[in-house]
This record gives sequence, C-alpha cells and structure tokens, in this order.
Amino acid sequence: MPLGVDCCACLIAQDPATQQRIKAMMEDPEFLSSMKQYVEQITADPQFEALKKQTESLMQEPDFVEQMTKAMMGGDMSKTLADMGAALGGAGEGEEEDK
Repeated sequence: MPLGVDCCACLIAQDPATQQRIKAMMEDPEFLSSMKQYVEQITADPQFEALKKQTESLMQEPDFVEQMTKAMMGGDMSKTLADMGAALGGAGEGEEEDK
C-alpha cells in the first residue's frame, strides 16, 4: 500500500470518533444503496473503461505510485497531475498545450 494511503488509514484507525462515523455509514442501508447506484452509474459511463485502462497502465509505471505518494503527502497534486498529463502526450480536456 502506498505510504499516503497507509498514513490515512493509520490516522483513521487512531481516531475513535472517525471510526464510529465510518462504521455508522457502512451499516446504513441508505448509504450502501446510494454507493451501489453511484458505482453502477460510473461504470456505465462510456469513458469509464478508457480511464480504467489508462489507470491500470499508469500503475505499471515504475515510479507512478511514488510520484502519487509524494504528491499526496506534499499537497501539490495539481502539479503532479499536470506533469502526468504532459507525460501522457498532451493537455487534457479544456486545457491548452504549452507552445
């Protein structure tokens, strides 16, 4: 597990109030139904499969997890995502490439 995720999990495990809130959510049938609908909606989106393949490809990159961990821990996620977009061959939707 990447350090950033591990640290978040560790913080949650140490906070009884957070544990109680999460437990209550996970036991709430309305919340679970809502999450199921959300997942069904996302996976039905035509772009989902393309994003899934792109993510799986990125996860195979040797330094991807390290870069993401640094970004999450350093608070500079926007720069990291921009760098990743440039590395993937250009600007994203609604963005202009630097000339």
